[in-house]
Amino acid sequence: MSAPAAAVPQIIGLPQPFGVLLIGIFVSLVLMGIIVSQTWNYYNNYPEDSKWLKLYVSSVFLVDFMSSFFLLWWMYDLLINDWGNIIPYTQLHWALATDPILEGLIGPMVQAYYAWRIHVISGTYWVSGIIMCCSLMALGGGIAGTHAAATLVTFEALAGAKVTVIFWLLPAAISDLIIALALTYYLRKHKGRFQASDKVLDKIIRMTVQNGLLTAVTAVVDVIMYFTVTTPYHIVFTFILPKLYANTVLSSLNSRSAIRKELSNGKTDPQLYSSGGAPGFRTQASQGVVVTVETHEMQEAVKGKLDWESQRSADTKV
Repeated sequence: MSAPAAAVPQIIGLPQPFGVLLIGIFVSLVLMGIIVSQTWNYYNNYPEDSKWLKLYVSSVFLVDFMSSFFLLWWMYDLLINDWGNIIPYTQLHWALATDPILEGLIGPMVQAYYAWRIHVISGTYWVSGIIMCCSLMALGGGIAGTHAAATLVTFEALAGAKVTVIFWLLPAAISDLIIALALTYYLRKHKGRFQASDKVLDKIIRMTVQNGLLTAVTAVVDVIMYFTVTTPYHIVFTFILPKLYANTVLSSLNSRSAIRKELSNGKTDPQLYSSGGAPGFRTQASQGVVVTVETHEMQEAVKGKLDWESQRSADTKV
């Protein structure tokens, strides 16, 4: 008669979020695959972009890649190197502690890009300034979050980092909401001139609202889960949020081809194209705001110091 199987020991008081965390890592890796595709499409389709804009895209990709790299490092140590050892399941790994600062970096990078867009179409600095203040606050919260994760040691101790979590995630959510509302407001002000550009503006507005709400809601849900659920399931959202930010800015940059194609298919006189007052800066007089904003050729806009009010006046004369 065979011996009875040994009973599986019961772990009392150990949080059990690891199945959910593993699923969250899988989702983040799927999003990382989309980011790789988006980055490839960008460099393949827009070789004429400025070197600094290409460097910006590379930086966003690198930060996001490092986020995935450290997550996999943590999971490999947990499931392979520490197999059979229960202690690492109760402690915060150093690789996991890098997540707040990397998320704190990529958020402000993407928000700075949208803050520039708002400045271009509004001609003012105050809205962009508020966005950047919130972004820098989130960056500081991310640095503090990494410090907390490195010093608190255990998952249970994370419950004592409430102030850090608030300053890390809520300013980022506020910044995303301001971006969505500001871009919607300023883009809608340019509607009503031409049917072709109005359709494109509607699409840009929808995409802006969807992207802004997606990242903001994710950050808010993360905070709510942190305060209401004792088991650290909230960490899952910190795995996904950097991917959402990166996909937001890359999809915006890659949407230019579709926007240009749709505008070129409209009933527009091709003679209306002009340099827009700066070398290499392409605008279209009849759809100035759409092409000016969505071509994202930032260096020419800054170098030429375009008079946007004069450009809008020229648009109305055509």
